[in-house]
Amino acid sequence: MKILLLTDVPPCSHFSGTLLTEQLCRMLPEGSIAAFIVLNPYLKHVQISPDLSWTPVEYVDKPREDALLPGNGRWKVIANFIHEMYNAKIRAARIRDRAVAFGKDNRIDRVWCILQGQTMIRLALPVARKLGVPLHSQVWDHPEWWLRENGVDFISRKLIFNAFAKAIRGSVSCAAASHAMAEIFQEVYGVYSVPILANLSVDVAYPPVRALNDKDVLSIGIAGQLYSLIEWQTLLNVMGDIGWKINHRKIVLRYLGYYLNIDLRSEEYKEVNIEFLGYRAQNEAIRLLSECDILYCPYPFSSDFEIVAKTSFPSKLTTYLATGKPVFFHGPEYAAPARFLKEHNAALICNSLDRREVGQMLGILVSDENLYQELSRNGSRAFHDFLTINVLRENFAKFLGTPVENLHR
Repeated sequence: MKILLLTDVPPCSHFSGTLLTEQLCRMLPEGSIAAFIVLNPYLKHVQISPDLSWTPVEYVDKPREDALLPGNGRWKVIANFIHEMYNAKIRAARIRDRAVAFGKDNRIDRVWCILQGQTMIRLALPVARKLGVPLHSQVWDHPEWWLRENGVDFISRKLIFNAFAKAIRGSVSCAAASHAMAEIFQEVYGVYSVPILANLSVDVAYPPVRALNDKDVLSIGIAGQLYSLIEWQTLLNVMGDIGWKINHRKIVLRYLGYYLNIDLRSEEYKEVNIEFLGYRAQNEAIRLLSECDILYCPYPFSSDFEIVAKTSFPSKLTTYLATGKPVFFHGPEYAAPARFLKEHNAALICNSLDRREVGQMLGILVSDENLYQELSRNGSRAFHDFLTINVLRENFAKFLGTPVENLHR
């Protein structure tokens, strides 16, 4: 087995997606992979992890994927469409030829492509066909999110969605970002799909807890990127409504990440009580979160992100469930993580942006000792059953169509 990894970011520890790629690459025997990386020029500092230095690598610059001219004016749409067509017909074709030459030089027998962004979607199937080898596609997020965030014009979006569908249908297998995505892709595209989620070693997991830490303080942990801003602001507003106290306990929000995404000069947030710890390495993050009483997981309610919410799975949730502490999930009921948590009764799920309801549900979790214990226990069980490295290895083997014994432990 010799795999061509076709990706726009190398396997490394810089981002949640690349951490997963890094985990998967470490399972492969030395000499079984070559990486062709179409890297954004702004990420030149991001290089493949040192312990994977045996991997043959070729880097090429990724074409610009955001709109040249922000906005929806007629001439802006035309200019952006011309820019996308140039990338599709000229630049992607050049990169395709270099990827094919690199694949031939390394005698690869299959392509593993991460379909993130227009360029990778455009490359996946043509590279595999030119090499005459099977394509195994991996999807971190539905392309709807990427295209909207980058302001891609509506005509190009339709073309990209068509190319995405062709790539998935032309794959022998698909690594999906959630169990829900695997079900949807298998039904819609007829492709064998396997959930490949962020996983952790059982060695870093904590046992489920039986009670809150303190009679006077309630610590609510939050980790990772706060892209669900409406939900995050709702939580802060709830804290203000209840005076940062619940059941006579003072509330502390412990945040692990880069950005709080709030203006603390605002009169609205004058009484915030936030412990800002910045970014922390994974094992330390798990320890710090395990010291909290409840872990808050927001997910977007916005209809613009409905397809993303239905198919994606936040890596922070794996981390949360490994801590042995109950999770408070705040997002729509159709979201993939909400469905997973509900199926396994592994979190208290709030499907509302109503501040009173959010506050009431937090109060229930704090005051109901049996519920607190049950969610801690079930969350820990869900982690061990679905989100460990052993499960990841088994699913990765299915994705590649190889016996699990061929992968490293």
